[in-house]
Amino acid sequence: MRLRWIFLIFSALLLAGPLRATEIMGQDDISPERLADYLLSRNPRAGDHRTRRLAAIYFQECRREGVRPLVAFAQMCQETGHLRFSGAVSRRQNNFCGLGCCRPGVAGERFPSVRIGVRAHVQHLKAYASPLPLRSRCVDRNRRWVALGSVPTVEGLTGRWAMDPHYGDSIVKLMKGIATRKP
Repeated sequence: MRLRWIFLIFSALLLAGPLRATEIMGQDDISPERLADYLLSRNPRAGDHRTRRLAAIYFQECRREGVRPLVAFAQMCQETGHLRFSGAVSRRQNNFCGLGCCRPGVAGERFPSVRIGVRAHVQHLKAYASPLPLRSRCVDRNRRWVALGSVPTVEGLTGRWAMDPHYGDSIVKLMKGIATRKP
C-alpha cells in the first residue's frame, strides 16, 4: 500500500512538470521599444512619448541593478493597471509598484520624478531577489524591511509583495504576453 502511494505521488509530480521559477535577476532579450509597444497596445491613452520614455528608464535602471527589465515592467503594468492608476496610487506620485501601500486607504510613497520612482521600484525588487549591494544611491525607503535575497523568483512575490494568491502568476502571465506579442 505504501509503495502504491509513493508511486501515485511521484507520478503526479512528473505530470505537473518542473517547479515554476521565474528569476527576478538576470537579463532579457527584449527591447525598450517592445515594452512600450505592449503597454500602448493595452492602454493607448498612456501616451506614446511618455510610455517610450518610461520603458527606456525601466530598461536603464534594471540593467544597472541586474534586475530583468521584463519582470519589473510587467510588475509595473500589474500594479498600475497599465498606467491607468485606478487604485490607491495616483499618477502624480511617480510610484509604479505600490511601494508603501500596505493597507486600504494608504496612498503609498511619493517620488520626485519618474526616474526616481522607477529606481525605487527596481531597488525594491532587487532587495527581494538578491543580497548584492545597490549600484546606485538608495532611494527605496522600504528596503530596510526586506530580508535581502529572500525571494529570488517572481512566483515568490505572492504573499510578500502583495497578498493576492495569484500575484506572481499574474506577473508571469504579463511577461509572457509582452515577450510573445507580435510587433
